[in-house]
Amino acid sequence: MNKVLFIILLFSCNLLFAQKDTSHFEGEGGFQINTQELDSATQAQRKQHKVMLIMYDPMMQLPDPAGDVELVEEAKKDLPYIKKRIRLGLDLSLYARVAYLYETVDLMKEYNGNAANDLKKIYASIGYHYEIPSRLSEENKKSEREAEKESNMTNGEITTHDKQVETKYMNISILDPNLLPYLNFNYGTDLYLFITQLEIKKYFTDQADISYGTYSREIKVHYSLFDVKGSQIAGDVIDIIYPPSTNDIEEIIRNNFPEVAKQISSALPQPQRNASEEASKQKTKTAKELNKKSRKK
Repeated sequence: MNKVLFIILLFSCNLLFAQKDTSHFEGEGGFQINTQELDSATQAQRKQHKVMLIMYDPMMQLPDPAGDVELVEEAKKDLPYIKKRIRLGLDLSLYARVAYLYETVDLMKEYNGNAANDLKKIYASIGYHYEIPSRLSEENKKSEREAEKESNMTNGEITTHDKQVETKYMNISILDPNLLPYLNFNYGTDLYLFITQLEIKKYFTDQADISYGTYSREIKVHYSLFDVKGSQIAGDVIDIIYPPSTNDIEEIIRNNFPEVAKQISSALPQPQRNASEEASKQKTKTAKELNKKSRKK
């Protein structure tokens, strides 16, 4: 029964994106756009780049045994369904946001016969490693390295805690030098947004929370952004603490994934207005200033 429900959900999504009209995008939480309603300047800006959205390999969704059990019990569906729903929900939210900025190719929504194989090709052509986000200054990096291991005495034994891991994100290495040229040739894309890892887990602030069973949920979405030459533009982890102790997966997706998508999309190069439009704006500004001066005279 669970498999039937998922097939219906996936089929509905396929119908949405398989049609020729790709002007309307709707994400989770009600965020939606219609590119036909955008002004000509914004339409032109969307053509400055073509982004490929690459969702994480399902194996890169980290488990949270205690939390996962509660999600399954609440939804009355099995864990594979929950994981697929989470992946699809994040994909929908990101696609709507990214497509608002630029033309976007999403291999989860491409049905040209090669997309599924190309997604597998991508997973086989990249490696994974943790890395400190570039947003952290060199000073912060130094201080974190110095305080990387915090020693504690437990039952007469010294234990260490790697504090630096908490600020690292899952980055990728492109192992196949032909991967990006291949994707560029077949899809015309020049920016590649990799969602590399996802974590949804219970979050306890202290021991009392564990004792009383009060907790929040922490959502971490890791990403890396590359250009067609293989140069990394950005990479980070979006970390959201969701206060309500809810086990409703639809509520978790609806209330959090739009914000995750918004933050990740802000890492993309911002669209540049074309020179003629800037000249027109400057001309209008100059005319207003001259008019203002003439009135003063």
